[in-house]
Amino acid sequence: MISAWHMATQEGEHGMPLSQQLETPGADLTAVHDARSRLPEFLRPLFWEYEFDEIRLPGDRAAVTYRILARGGLAHTTWLIDTVGPSAIREHLQRTGGRGLDARTLRYWQALLELPDSVVDTWLEDPGRALWDAR
Repeated sequence: MISAWHMATQEGEHGMPLSQQLETPGADLTAVHDARSRLPEFLRPLFWEYEFDEIRLPGDRAAVTYRILARGGLAHTTWLIDTVGPSAIREHLQRTGGRGLDARTLRYWQALLELPDSVVDTWLEDPGRALWDAR
């Protein structure tokens, strides 16, 4: 879900905020949906090796979630929480076992999302992580 601030300030294809486009009779809602599914420009530096304008939510949600969890700052993580919600982030971590995140980052998200110690401890003790963590 896009935050109310983002909806009120993000301009869409018609040069007006998306929230106004949704209320405009006869508005091209396909353009509004496409604008909503695109990532905001301030995330571009996190995805430097990708065709940024081709990344879409929800289709690329797992890659976007991982990248923001691993490398994002406060503005990026706030956007992620506002957009996909804490439960989707929690589900992502549970599905991946926190792979790709260093122990410190994983513990941060554990505290923020109130994940059980026993679960995160199991992820961190996984022998497969040794290669990743030793890099």
